[in-house]
Amino acid sequence: MAYLGMSPARARIWAKRICGGDYIETPLAPRIWYWQIERHITRECPDCQLVLFETCNLTERLLARKPGFRIPLWVQLALDTTATFEQLKRASLRLRDEIPRTIRKYSLEPEISTSRDDVEEHIERMYIPFISGRHQESAFLASRESMYGIFASAELLFVTRDGERIAGVMLHCKNNIASLHYLGVRDNRIEHLKTGCIGALYYFALLRSIEKGMHALHFGGTSPFLTDSLTFFKLSFRPAVIPNTFLPNHFVKLMLRKKTPALLDFLHRNPFISVDDKLAFVRNVYVDSGKIASVKDFDDVFNKIGCGNITATQVHATGDTNFIRKCLQSSDKHSQTRIVPYSE
Repeated sequence: MAYLGMSPARARIWAKRICGGDYIETPLAPRIWYWQIERHITRECPDCQLVLFETCNLTERLLARKPGFRIPLWVQLALDTTATFEQLKRASLRLRDEIPRTIRKYSLEPEISTSRDDVEEHIERMYIPFISGRHQESAFLASRESMYGIFASAELLFVTRDGERIAGVMLHCKNNIASLHYLGVRDNRIEHLKTGCIGALYYFALLRSIEKGMHALHFGGTSPFLTDSLTFFKLSFRPAVIPNTFLPNHFVKLMLRKKTPALLDFLHRNPFISVDDKLAFVRNVYVDSGKIASVKDFDDVFNKIGCGNITATQVHATGDTNFIRKCLQSSDKHSQTRIVPYSE
């Protein structure tokens, strides 16, 4: 893959998303004009299978005719908290069964703090270790100034076990909107993570948001790849995708340059969110028609990657698409799904 942009840190984020930890960086390329991209890639990276490059409003217009997907750097998810907690639990198996079970098993309890003295403990013992451990060299750590600025209209929500604070997050409330910031786990210790403390944080934050009369709980930024571990976890609450309210509005254009079996395998395993010309969110799913033997097989592809407000879906199908079309016609779940044949 090739990434063209101004930020090495953003390039590493995408490399990790697509390649995991198994990639090698090549020396930085010189600056080139957008109309030189194709020639540069052909000359310098002849085996390149996909290209991503950062875009802005001007370059989007210049490159609109080139095939590809406009993908947000971060996707923001939110849960409607005007619904009752019982209604939210009916929509989410994780809320109804899994998290309450782990809370009981490990005797987890919530603790609320509005003391500035606790902020430093949260930063040093929870936030920094957790983010650094999760993202390694790609970690972006917020400044203390910004964290204390958020805390001015927020509170710290901790999860405790046997009186010890093992995880925490800032719950910011403003204009009837609650949002989660700077989540962390104490010393990023695996024994704390195994208690399900992160799920408990979301669970207690949701209860607290409803208690405070908030209209929505924003989950923060996550990957546009729907099978990313954190995105997959957040989707289990059945949230909606919303326009970014505090995250950078950066996009990349993803272009499939060589349709190889390796690239197709990656696309099959990683459905993703893109935006169309009107900035509406679109879910993109690649399927192998030969592996879809029933309507249930087809529906199962979507059951775990549902977003509350994304109804427009593009199914990029390899092979004979006749049965896929029958699957679409037999269910009202796919009224805004269209098939895009994918030629290898």
